[in-house]
Amino acid sequence: MADFPTSILTWTTLSDNDDAVLAAHPNSLAAEIIAIESKVGVDDSAITDSHDYLLSNLPNQDGTTVVTNLNADKVDGKDSSDLVQMTGNQTIAGIKTFSSYPVLPGSSPSSNTQGASKGYADAASAKTYVWYQSGALSIASNVGPRLYVRVSGTIVKAIAYVGTAPTGQAIIIDILNNGSSIVGGTFDIAAGAHSATHYNFYGNEAVAQDDYLTMDITQVGNTVAGANLTVLLEVEK
Repeated sequence: MADFPTSILTWTTLSDNDDAVLAAHPNSLAAEIIAIESKVGVDDSAITDSHDYLLSNLPNQDGTTVVTNLNADKVDGKDSSDLVQMTGNQTIAGIKTFSSYPVLPGSSPSSNTQGASKGYADAASAKTYVWYQSGALSIASNVGPRLYVRVSGTIVKAIAYVGTAPTGQAIIIDILNNGSSIVGGTFDIAAGAHSATHYNFYGNEAVAQDDYLTMDITQVGNTVAGANLTVLLEVEK
C-alpha cells in the first residue's frame, strides 16, 4: 500500500552487491507512482478529488472562473495586511483614480476630513439672498440692492423680519425675478407681528444663474409703518 497522499514515502537507498533487491522494493515504487497518478488524474478524470477533475470544474460566473475560500498569507508576494480589506480601518497611500464614482453613505459627515455625498453638498449649498431696509418703512420699489443669482436653483422660501412691528395693517412685500413678480398670494407681515415666512411662488421657483432679484414694499402699516426690515430668500441648488 502506498504512503502517498497521506504521507511521503521514506525510502532506503540500496547498494550494489550489498543489499538484496526484493520484489517489495519495485512494488513499493509502483504503488507510490500509481497513487500520484490517481491524485493527479488522467485527462477528463471522473474522480472527483483528482486534480484534473477539480481544475476542470472550477466554479464560474458569466464565463469567469471564481475561486473561493482562499486562505493565503501572501498574494503576488504581498502580505494580506497590504491588501485593501472589505472591513476594518486602513490607511491607503498613493493616488487612486476611480473609473466610476464611489458611493458614499447616506449619513452626513461628522468631521472635516470625511467625504460628503452629492445630496449633502446640494443641501449644504443653499444660497440665501438678503435685503435690508433700515429705519421707518415706506412704499418703494427696488428696495435694497439688486441681487444676482450665483448658481441655478429652486426657491425654497422667503422670510421677513422687522424690528418694529406694523400697526393698523400689514406690511406687504413683493419679490421680483428679472423684473417680474414671482410671489404667489400675499407675502405679508401681519399688523402687530415681527416676522413672516412665505412658500408660494406661483410655480416660479426656478432661478437661473445671472438672473437678478429685487424687492418691493407695496404696503406698510397705516398707524405705525414698521421699521428695520430684513428679507431673506433661500435658494437650493
